[in-house]
This record gives sequence, C-alpha cells and structure tokens, in this order.
Amino acid sequence: MSSNESGSDRDEEVDTIPPPPENIELPVHLPTSEIWEHSFVAGLLKRIFAASLVGESDSQYNRAAAAADSFQKSLNVKISYDEAVQMCNLAQKSLMRQKMIVRLKDNQLPLTVVGDIHSNIIHLRRIFGTLGWPGEGNNYLFLGDYVDRGSQGVETMCLLLALQYRYPTRVHILRGNHEEANTTLGYGFYDECRSKFPQDNQGHLIWRHFIDVFGCLPAMAIISEKIVCMHGGLSPYMDRIEDLDQIERPCSVPAYGILCDTVWSDPDPDVTGWRLSKRWVSFAFGGDVIEDFCKRNNFDMIIRAHQITRPMFRWGYRWFTNGRLVTIFSSTNYQNNNNNAAVASISTKLRIHYVTFRCRMWDEWQVDNVLASDTC
Repeated sequence: MSSNESGSDRDEEVDTIPPPPENIELPVHLPTSEIWEHSFVAGLLKRIFAASLVGESDSQYNRAAAAADSFQKSLNVKISYDEAVQMCNLAQKSLMRQKMIVRLKDNQLPLTVVGDIHSNIIHLRRIFGTLGWPGEGNNYLFLGDYVDRGSQGVETMCLLLALQYRYPTRVHILRGNHEEANTTLGYGFYDECRSKFPQDNQGHLIWRHFIDVFGCLPAMAIISEKIVCMHGGLSPYMDRIEDLDQIERPCSVPAYGILCDTVWSDPDPDVTGWRLSKRWVSFAFGGDVIEDFCKRNNFDMIIRAHQITRPMFRWGYRWFTNGRLVTIFSSTNYQNNNNNAAVASISTKLRIHYVTFRCRMWDEWQVDNVLASDTC
C-alpha cells in the first residue's frame, strides 16, 4: 500500500456532473447471492437514480448568487412518510446483522471510501456517476455524517439505506457524530423532518425512526486487516480494538467513552498525547498516539472524516503523521465554503489514490476570501 505526502496520489480531479443512467432499470452485474431483492427498495432506488435536478438557473454563476445560495440544486424526488418508515424498518434489520466493527476482506476490494456528505445528495449521486454504481459491482464504505446542514437529509439517508439493504456485501455505512439525537436536534435534520412531514406529528415520528436506525449503525471498519476506518478518531479508553465490538446495539452515543471518541475525536499536529478537544466533546490526539495505535494493532494507516479545514479546501483531504492518517471530506461547497471534496479509492493491492471533485465555484473565488469550519 502506498500513501504519502508527495502529491503522487492526487491522481484525478472531477469537475463535471455525470448524468444518471439513461436506462433507469437497476444494473445487475452481481451474483444473485449478493443482492437482497425487495420490490419496494428497488423501486425507491429507481426513482432516486432517475430524479431530475431543480432549482438552478442557467445563468453565469457569480458571488451574489453564491451568497444567496441560489446556485444550489436539489433532487426532485418525493419520499412519503410511509416509504421512509418502511425503509427505516428494513434498514434496522439489515444493519443489525453486522457487528460494531465491519471487517472487509480482500475479495471486497477495490473499494471507495467516502467521508462527510451532510445531506448533499446531488454530490452523492455525482460520486456514483463518476466512480460507478454499486449495482455494477463497485464497493463503497461511507464514514458517517449523512444528515444535517443541508436540505435533503431524508432523501440522502433513504438512498444510502436502500443501497445498503440491496447490496449488503458491497455498501457499508458507518456512524458519524451527526447520526445521533442531540446533534440532529441542533443542526437541521430534526427541523427538516418536521418541515417535510408536517401533518399529525409525522415529522417528529419519522425523526424517531431515523434515530432508531442510527443506533444500529456500525462505528468502525477494518479493510484487509491493514487499514482502519472510522468517522472521528481514536480513544484513550480503547485498550484493544475488540473493545468497540463489545458495545451492544442499538445504542446512543454517550457523553464520553470509546463510542463517543470513535465518532468525535480529532488528530491535531500540535498535540502530543491526548488533550481535551476544542469541540468540548471527546479528545484531540497527536501523531505519537497514531503511530502507537497503528504499531500495536499492525495497521498501515487510518482513514477518517469529520473535519473540513483550510488546508483541505483545494484537494478535499489532508495527511497526518507522514501518511499514517488521512482525513477526507466528500461534500463540495459545504455551507457555501466553496471547498472541493475527495474520496479515497483503494485498489486490490491496497494502493490508495484520491479523487478530488471540484466545486463549480472554485475558479471564481479565492480561498483566502472564505472561512473554514472545523465542526462537521
């Protein structure tokens, strides 16, 4: 496996939006043993894949439009209350068949690792259109933060749950710090549910259904016993990697402990050892902690998400500790920050390269004119 800071792995930049498949029939290039057939799930996926984009004019983009967020599109798909409930119920059963740590083997490579999406279903479909749809034999691992800070968290979550249900050996979704009740109450997903389902308290009820699903999500993945992936980071409470597997699901994210740190903690190049996080939740950890963790567990590297900082605006990812850890962020123009985004593609030989998706405003704005956000 190779991953370094020389820039040699910046293999691709994507600045176009591939259209959805002309034939909206779901591609079936997999053995039937790898597909869980369900007419409702298949129908939902067809509708989302075929949905058109609305809300963007054809005029030239400019700063005023960006400030007003008028250049943003949305996906023209309507998911009913009953459909969302049914998808949540199916997803819980599917997710609970997995352990807290998902172990992906050599035969599940190549694999694309995707960081924060934050309700950006347009860009999620752009990733699939560029790198391949899961039904065509492509493998995906998502690192969490699918909702909040966007307007289509319900649709994004239903798409990912439907894909995980239909392709359980090909699509894996982990838990982020935003897949939790308290966080979604404050950062938009609860309000989105109430807005989209205003009748008879349906908004609150569907939010509760999604919270139940979040409690079933795994928190970590290990790829070929060499690469460990999670949303946040490491924990001073975790003596052995297997400690995380002992946590019973469904569960909420506690205020402290292994699960809290797995979805909340951050690396910090200015820290040695452990320090309380600037987020006021969990910890920041230094390069010495990363090196010790990888050596003790015989891992080559860590892939995580959870942050978008100024050094990541151009490429969508950032290395720490000489490539022992990489942070990826996979949603372009996050909160109008005009950032590019990236995913990590892992080959069958565990070689990693990073695909950067360009924000369409990137060439017009200067990075110095926008502010980064460390809270994702």
